[in-house]
Amino acid sequence: MTSSCVCVCAGFTSAKTLTLSNLSDVPLNYHAFVPNDGSQPPICFDRLYSSERQSDDKPESDEPDTELVDEQEPRGPEAGDTKPKEFTVQPSSGVLQPKSEVMFTVSLCPNSMSRYFKELAVSFDEVANEIFTIPITAQ
Repeated sequence: MTSSCVCVCAGFTSAKTLTLSNLSDVPLNYHAFVPNDGSQPPICFDRLYSSERQSDDKPESDEPDTELVDEQEPRGPEAGDTKPKEFTVQPSSGVLQPKSEVMFTVSLCPNSMSRYFKELAVSFDEVANEIFTIPITAQ
């Protein structure tokens, strides 16, 4: 797999689709992630705009709008990491059957103007202590 530099505006999502191949004769359980990314939900204009448009279609209510807030998730400094996620991998895990491929999408929603030199990490349950990486660059 190869990657190229992507230009993305802060608050807007950009996505790339990648293909992962299993050339072996055994199924592989994979997990794909971007190390050292935030843990809170991403802050993206398209997500906020989508929620706003959906709420415009709903009838007026006296109930407070809690669509973007999950009361089960701890918030603030006492919750630990308060940095929003910037990268999303879908599907982030699964079983890659023998002699087959799986396509997955890596999305970036930057929270600030900066250059990104990150890696997409892929681990396999069947290959202990080994993580394969693919460079990600964006600005």
